[in-house]
Amino acid sequence: MAALAAWLPDGEPVEQLAGRTIMLAHGTGDRVTDPARSLAFARRARSTAARLCRFELQHTGHAMLQRLPLWQSLTRRFVLGALGLEPMDERVAAAFALPPERALRVPL
Repeated sequence: MAALAAWLPDGEPVEQLAGRTIMLAHGTGDRVTDPARSLAFARRARSTAARLCRFELQHTGHAMLQRLPLWQSLTRRFVLGALGLEPMDERVAAAFALPPERALRVPL
């Protein structure tokens, strides 16, 4: 599952992520959905998911128009890797290998 600048209110359930590979990405300048909430969600979900990482896209807002090629490339390569159609993106594989707390705040 890829979640991009996701709306994740307090108490959003995480049980549905059991055994899944999860990548979250959030712009640090997002004023529509709160990056702190995606971080809180990731912290709750990391013990449920098989693998979980979260990227913080610096100087990027909610519309994903800033740094558009990065959003597109990261998402496309994650999905293809998660489905086993291509090797996992190097950035995502490296994030999955980080200690749990660092894997939730990977800067890009």
